[in-house]
Amino acid sequence: DLSDTDPAVDSMMQLSFFGAKGWRFRFGKADFFVTSFAPCYPSKSSRFAFNTGRAFVLLQPEASFARYNLPSDIGITQWDKPQSVRDKTRVAFKKAGRPYHIPKTTKYPPAEHIVKPIEDNGINVVKWWQEIRVGADTTVTLEEGGL
Repeated sequence: DLSDTDPAVDSMMQLSFFGAKGWRFRFGKADFFVTSFAPCYPSKSSRFAFNTGRAFVLLQPEASFARYNLPSDIGITQWDKPQSVRDKTRVAFKKAGRPYHIPKTTKYPPAEHIVKPIEDNGINVVKWWQEIRVGADTTVTLEEGGL
């Protein structure tokens, strides 16, 4: 698992509160914003992989948001008159036909937004960190091809 290679030995991928509000992906003592893209997402999805035939994960250091003075997220978007970089990004995704669910509060579990459901409606959640029962006696994890 990725935690085994973390030089800071934070073991963030093994914590009991992995899918909870307080969890953040952390590696080498740095927090990261994590998002994923894959061929399974249709072209109308914000996670569309643009026909690459590959899945990929973006690890963006949280410090980069501060470096570019990105304002804190407030959970509200000015759709008609976008003001912030966040507003403009959300409006651009929507105009491109790839809107995504924006939580109404900033107090949400980040792990729930790393792998999005095909229909990103804020109701469905892909709990990719949990085992999935595929039969009476069989469970699989994401690492074993469960999702």
